[in-house]
Amino acid sequence: MTESIIDISKWQHAAPINYKAVFDAGVRAVIIEARDEDGAVNPYFSEDWKGFEAVGMGLGSYVFMRPDVDAESQANDLLACLKFGPVWADIEADGFTVELERAIMEKAEGAGAYVPSYVIDEGNGYLVGPAAWSTARLLGAVIVQHGIALIPGIEGDVDVDTWESDSASFLERFRLKDPAPASPAPIPLGERIVGMVGCSTGGYWIASAAGAVYAMGGAPYLGGLNGKALAEPIVDIAAAGPRGYWLVSESGAVNGFGDARYAGGVTKLGAKPAA
Repeated sequence: MTESIIDISKWQHAAPINYKAVFDAGVRAVIIEARDEDGAVNPYFSEDWKGFEAVGMGLGSYVFMRPDVDAESQANDLLACLKFGPVWADIEADGFTVELERAIMEKAEGAGAYVPSYVIDEGNGYLVGPAAWSTARLLGAVIVQHGIALIPGIEGDVDVDTWESDSASFLERFRLKDPAPASPAPIPLGERIVGMVGCSTGGYWIASAAGAVYAMGGAPYLGGLNGKALAEPIVDIAAAGPRGYWLVSESGAVNGFGDARYAGGVTKLGAKPAA
């Protein structure tokens, strides 16, 4: 699944959040911090939940897990959140053990785990390498934080996460009815691949001469030109952050998708964006 999710805490409130702008930027789901690393309740939780709910965002919450607090207390925090929506245990603190995580997750049946990628890559806490990642997935870790981004409607950096399971489970967990835009069908024999570019949330995009874009790994699919009557082939693709890319044609016409804004083409060649 290539859906991107963001997480929100008190740190995203240097200015009021424009919930509609976040939704219009293409974000489909958000998880809101309920309790932080010090055990404090997020004072903006209710405000953010109502604001995102009003614009149709998929909603969930997360609770920062602490290695010095007993499993039952932390499981109760998760269960309290689970009463009104999906919840994830945020596991990233130093000192965590497999035994403590298992105890929490067994007592908080129905909760998932939210794991920043550096926990896996750098060994913060106990999660180190592929074997530990496999264990985490078994415990319900289907959201991974891959990086940060600037999101319209929110002042400052925002954590950007990816859903690490299938589309059906994403829609079900976040109570979303409409599926995400589907990537094009596999390319027919003879269609040329003209470019590939990495995405900061994980994964990459591959572009074909016919204007199809194939989203792989944690890269979101944001549209393409396949199916349109193109006057000339696409020759390259470039990234515009975690939620956007440009396709450029043989004559220099530029077409933006997602957060990528059209800023002009090679006008001396008569370049215009595709209709």
